[in-house]
Amino acid sequence: MTKDQRSLLGPLLGINVAMIACPVLLASSMAWGDLSPVLGGILLLGSYPLFVLLFAALSWTAWWSVSFRRMPKMEAWWWLSVPYSAALPMSILAFRLQYLVAHVLVLFVLFGFLAALSSATWALMTIYQVAVSRKTELTTKKKTMLAIVLLGALLWIASIVSRG
Repeated sequence: MTKDQRSLLGPLLGINVAMIACPVLLASSMAWGDLSPVLGGILLLGSYPLFVLLFAALSWTAWWSVSFRRMPKMEAWWWLSVPYSAALPMSILAFRLQYLVAHVLVLFVLFGFLAALSSATWALMTIYQVAVSRKTELTTKKKTMLAIVLLGALLWIASIVSRG
């Protein structure tokens, strides 16, 4: 990994953290209900547009990384799908927000399902590349990335099972 590629890890990680903060803040404000109606309304009306803007920023950053910073396309694909698809079910479980999924978080969870499907496809493609290609090696970095996909799948299963 070059210095240029390492310099993009901060923005990619920061945008992903902000993306997962949108549903968590919204759901926690609804679950705890201690906020004023004005602040709750701002969170409700602002979370979805902010999430869309953050996803656009993440997509642009991934495109920039591939086009100008020589980040591999598979790694950019990972950044677009895996962090959100692993962090969303983890936050749902950690904050016990299962009952809000059907109401407040439905669009965030639908996006999470799409991201989880993309993550699973990424994992299958990576495993296929390692198995078939002589040039592609299973490095520690790829093992870690695959482990995070597996963790995300287990978290999705746990969040679905805990909902009852």
